[in-house]
Amino acid sequence: ARRLRFSLSHTDGLAACIVASDMDVGVDVEHTGDGRAILEAAEQFLSSSELADCMRLPPERVPGRLYETWTLKEALAKACGVGLRFPLSAVAVRRSPYGDLRVTFDLRIADDAESWQFYQSAVTSTHQLAAAIRHGGAGNVSVVRRVLSPADMIEEIQIGFDG
Repeated sequence: ARRLRFSLSHTDGLAACIVASDMDVGVDVEHTGDGRAILEAAEQFLSSSELADCMRLPPERVPGRLYETWTLKEALAKACGVGLRFPLSAVAVRRSPYGDLRVTFDLRIADDAESWQFYQSAVTSTHQLAAAIRHGGAGNVSVVRRVLSPADMIEEIQIGFDG
């Protein structure tokens, strides 16, 4: 028997759902607005390396990077099944020059960063979406994003193994 897993998220003007079989998954979507709220909360959820990375960005890019980081961390927390009890600052999100996402965990989290895969998208000009998938090292996971209803702005992400 396969174990169906899903995660839901909604914000002003958008809802998202991720569904998978036998994998822990989490999704988060946020309305980015003008960026002031995320700037005020940044020190509470950023790791020291993420804070340093943000300081090197041009000021106009900082709110977008913060929303990318927040949604990824919240999706990860949902996939772990602990929600906001998850110590967000114990995870550091790093981006390669090619846009690949990697996380590292500090000692507060006993998990293997290599068992995770992430997906991010600026769904609209004011909505940021992220998904976290614990594949357990079982292979590459393909992620399919589909808009189910353009009028309702509902997103679906399907997960399956390549090959």
